[in-house]
Amino acid sequence: MFSELTVIFSMVLSLVAISAFLFLYFGYYLKISSENKQLKNNTKEIDEIVDRRVKERTKQLENMRDSISDFAVQRFELAQELELKNVRILEQKDFSEKQSERLRVAYEEIKRLESFRQQMVQMMIHDLKNPLNVILNLTDSESIPANPRNIIRQISFEMLDLILNLLDVQKFKEMKMQVENENIHLNSLIESLSDKLTPLFVNSSIELKTSVPKNYWINADRHIVNRILTNILSNSIKNTPSGGLIQIFVTQKDKEILLEIRDNGIGISEDQINSMFDMYNQGENKYVSNNTSTGIGLTYCKLAVEALGGKIGLKSEYGRGTLVWFTLCTGTISENIYTKDTSGEIGVKIPEFGLTREDIEYIQPYITSLQSINICELTEILTVIKKIDCSENGRIMRWKESVEETLFSANEKRYRKLIGII
Repeated sequence: MFSELTVIFSMVLSLVAISAFLFLYFGYYLKISSENKQLKNNTKEIDEIVDRRVKERTKQLENMRDSISDFAVQRFELAQELELKNVRILEQKDFSEKQSERLRVAYEEIKRLESFRQQMVQMMIHDLKNPLNVILNLTDSESIPANPRNIIRQISFEMLDLILNLLDVQKFKEMKMQVENENIHLNSLIESLSDKLTPLFVNSSIELKTSVPKNYWINADRHIVNRILTNILSNSIKNTPSGGLIQIFVTQKDKEILLEIRDNGIGISEDQINSMFDMYNQGENKYVSNNTSTGIGLTYCKLAVEALGGKIGLKSEYGRGTLVWFTLCTGTISENIYTKDTSGEIGVKIPEFGLTREDIEYIQPYITSLQSINICELTEILTVIKKIDCSENGRIMRWKESVEETLFSANEKRYRKLIGII
């Protein structure tokens, strides 16, 4: 019995031991399995994170690769473009060098031709002086009728003035003009000049008035001052319509004498005023059809006035006339010359013919014929004029002579005024 109990107890102990062992074994196994499962889950999460980051990084690297590839392509294309531009620049540089050489050769040729031109112009100008002087000497002959002789002298003097202007402008520019100053009585100078230019004013139907105090003296070159005034007055005449007025005013300020020449012509537009003293600038005047000025007169005046130590300027308003002014150095008052107070008396007045009503009625048929004839048809006009019998009428004779003068001088505005009296 006891042995059976022992055996049973042993078996129970064995079962308990086996159960305990199994419990411990399977408990540890379950724990290990749980931990393995947890570890697998963690590992999976980590793998997913790693995979995601690897994919992101790979994408970034791919983007960088694509960017680098695009940049490399752009650099290559830019390098090709730069190379092409360098080739073109070299070609253009070569072309520019060739063009520069051609321009240099052309410029040298232009300089040579310009020098030759200037020499030829100077030679021709000098050569023109001689025949003009011959013509002027011929006009001293009484064998030439008075009217044509005066017109020939006037035109010859105008041409001679132009030639002298051209010569003197070149001398002024080359500093070769000799200025010989002297003490000059201004009133007498202007009076003499007024007498000289009387035919020019009369033929243009323009009146000249001056205001020159008797005691004004200047220190200047007489010849140059005469030429300055002649150029300015001639220019004013050419730009003043028939029946206009030109005035000369003289005033003194400190050690300067101011001369102002004012006309009531068409004037000068504002955009041309600053260039009027430039060489060969003629200005613009649509109302003066016979304006043949070369524009060199005012250029001469500017150079001449500055050579005399003065200043010159111009004021104008289109449609209101022009004022040219210049200054000269004052001279010393001298009592060795007879001076009468001719202030406001020097000038040129347009002669009146004093035609009566009977005179106009007599010449009316001839005037009607003349009005239908162009001034260029000289023979026809002279044929009509010769039919006018005025041997016993001095008024008509003076009118007839004036018409003939306008024909010889080709002064159309004066001609039209003379035949427009009815």
